Amino acid sequence: MMPIPLTDRAMTISAFDPHFRTPYIQNITLAVTRNLTSNLSLDVKYIGTLSRKLQGTQNINLPNFTTNGLLEALTAARNGGESQLLDDLLVSVRGSQSGASYLRNSWDMAYQVGVYSFVRNDLANGNFANVAAAINYLGSTPGGWLRGSGKFPENFIKTNPQFNTANYITNSDRANYHSMQAQLTLRPTHGVSFTSTYTWSKNLGVVGAPTDPLNRNADYTLLAGNRTHVFVTYGTFDLPLGPGRKIGGNTHGILARLIEQWRGSWILNLRSGTPLSITAANMLYGNGVPDLVGKFDFDSVGVYWEHGAQAGNYFGNRYHAVPDPQCSTIDASLQPICTLQAIADADGNIIFQNPKPGMRGTFGRNRINGPGEWTLDMAVSKGVQIRESVNFQLRLDANNILNHPVPSYGSFGSGMRIIVAQPPVVDINSSNPFGYLDNKVGTRVFQITARLNF
Repeated sequence: MMPIPLTDRAMTISAFDPHFRTPYIQNITLAVTRNLTSNLSLDVKYIGTLSRKLQGTQNINLPNFTTNGLLEALTAARNGGESQLLDDLLVSVRGSQSGASYLRNSWDMAYQVGVYSFVRNDLANGNFANVAAAINYLGSTPGGWLRGSGKFPENFIKTNPQFNTANYITNSDRANYHSMQAQLTLRPTHGVSFTSTYTWSKNLGVVGAPTDPLNRNADYTLLAGNRTHVFVTYGTFDLPLGPGRKIGGNTHGILARLIEQWRGSWILNLRSGTPLSITAANMLYGNGVPDLVGKFDFDSVGVYWEHGAQAGNYFGNRYHAVPDPQCSTIDASLQPICTLQAIADADGNIIFQNPKPGMRGTFGRNRINGPGEWTLDMAVSKGVQIRESVNFQLRLDANNILNHPVPSYGSFGSGMRIIVAQPPVVDINSSNPFGYLDNKVGTRVFQITARLNF
């Protein structure tokens, strides 16, 4: 590999942990089965899945602002104060201004190839990771600000300053799945059979990029695919019509062909929503969540959509956005460009607000669930025995027969048939109302098929 000059600062490199191990899964199952009748059985199971040594990718070249004094220096600059550290860091470019004053001025220079960082805006909104990255990169040559001071090591902000991103692929992730599953099964009885399954589960883990690389365990939470409650029932029933059946048992000929071999089936799915994080500004390195400073009514979580309304709300319009209190405490020159918001109740009491720079939000991730889903699919088929080895079947399928929609904010899909609902707006800094829903997905679809078996 050719040496990478310290003035590059835009390249991405990836490397595997030399001690990388093969990920593995441990399964734990305990099951009890009881035959309630000759045709009806009940199964109750505990199923656990422990995923260990999962592959994860960690950027070990994040800009450091938490342990080198920059957090305190940038906080002082944001609040209208001064910092000797910033004076020294920016001595080659600040001229007669102080370092803090220089950052408070309007600068919009490239800090990596093709991307522009509005340093002043990042300072106003407390995104110190971006400000630190800018100081590490900006200059007439990449890194000129930092290198021009002559007072700090090259790796003062980034461990590997010649790179922008250094991905380390290692066994950093893990997950724990625990569930109780109950299943009731009716074997064919008088033309009816069904299976009904209820699952109560929890899927926890640490996956993906960390909020704070120095404390990944604090990201242990419900995973995105968790469904606390799932109920599924499916089955078939044969109508007792035709030769040898309760109704029309003595029929023959055309009449027998018309009334025999009628079969119906159903699939009912009921699922609670997936975990949902109320999000805020990233005051560390990602996964920003707010501080909970008031009483949040968890019972208010749910879809509210008035009849005939163009949009719905996931919190019953109980909450609205207001300016974040910290915007009024920073330097007067930065207040007009501070875009942080807080969420207040109908009485104006603040419930959620952005954490301070360098802090993790207190509300945590995936504390609420998104909208649940339920669908009922049904089918009816008619078979006609043409001769001993030839059978004709006509089938009508109805997907989402009750035409029950799933509320969504926008939608994601591929073509006309595959459309996936998206979660409501839960970003406290969004320009849309908190909890906003503007769409519904899921339509009733009928399909007729004909089949000749021989």
